[in-house]
Amino acid sequence: HTPQILMSFLKKLGFKNFVACLDIGHCAITGTEPETFIENMDNKILKGLHVHDNDYKFDRHTLPFCGNINWSAVIRSLKKIDYRQDLTFEIFGFLNKFPDDMLFSALKMAYATGQHLKKLFDDVDC
Repeated sequence: HTPQILMSFLKKLGFKNFVACLDIGHCAITGTEPETFIENMDNKILKGLHVHDNDYKFDRHTLPFCGNINWSAVIRSLKKIDYRQDLTFEIFGFLNKFPDDMLFSALKMAYATGQHLKKLFDDVDC
């Protein structure tokens, strides 16, 4: 679906009672670039993000920068709409690849990735 259809639907429901959680990876595999979807959303309605990367073919649920999504463009779009909510990693496809004794290190990498995305957001000019 398009961001315009989603916005129209949520406005009809009343965005005081309903908000959107956008799945970045799903945008990529359904034909709309995540940054395009975001730029067509209202920050009063877009209140959450499922953040993960993929190869534009399969829903890989991997860590940002491990796939083909343009994270600089995504962050720029979030800044343009003045998004101030959380980024929720949905990266079980990344974490499931590690044995138990490496899981803490993988989670530290995920944390560092989140910090990097935050720095991109703080540093970007629109």
